[in-house]
Amino acid sequence: MTRTLIFPSGAAKKKLARFIEQHPELEGRIEKVLDALLKNPRDPGVGAHKLTVQFKDFYGADVTPRSYRIVYAFSDDHVYFLNIGTHDEVY
Repeated sequence: MTRTLIFPSGAAKKKLARFIEQHPELEGRIEKVLDALLKNPRDPGVGAHKLTVQFKDFYGADVTPRSYRIVYAFSDDHVYFLNIGTHDEVY
């Protein structure tokens, strides 16, 4: 099942656009990660993992190992893009 990518706020969409503007070399990798998450939101190939504590309802995926992450939630039909950045920026 393929899901639809949803930006639950204008801020989330702007954050992604700003991140790509600052890191244009990662645009292709971000697209691959998002495509993988739309197919399987728990895809271990992109480091998808459930978050804990105050983020227990969300998931994280690696754009680059140990550097940049995407924070998201998902349902049967959608992946909700919430944030992107370094570990310290998104948590």
